[in-house]
Amino acid sequence: TMKQGAEMVLALLPEVSTSNPKALLTSMGGKLDKLGGSSGVLLSIMFTTMAGIIEADAKWSREALGPAFAEGVATIMRVGGAQPGMRTMIDVLQPVAEALKSGTAGAEIAKLAQEKADATAQIKATNFGRSQYLNEESLAGFK
Repeated sequence: TMKQGAEMVLALLPEVSTSNPKALLTSMGGKLDKLGGSSGVLLSIMFTTMAGIIEADAKWSREALGPAFAEGVATIMRVGGAQPGMRTMIDVLQPVAEALKSGTAGAEIAKLAQEKADATAQIKATNFGRSQYLNEESLAGFK
């Protein structure tokens, strides 16, 4: 689902201004709503929330995007009910939001995101998300 969503966003880029964060985030929210499944809806909510927070004349900056990203993640946590450790996208997004707020460098945030994604393979059991339908043996090693 995430790969398909990324492909949808990449296909959207030639159609929308990338110089305006609000316009791009709004378009991403609308496009990802069509992704399907709960991930599509939640990502749509996250980007739409971000677009609602960003000022119309905002520039691409940590100061503009950091708080919007954090609020977008908090919103999907409220709406979806997931918390870190439940083997969902929140296991990556929430620590990234915290790192953005704390001023962590971009390369370090990318490394953190990869580490958190990899760590989901170690979560053996969960009662949340699509992983809840799989037994511990079938979850082992997959992220």
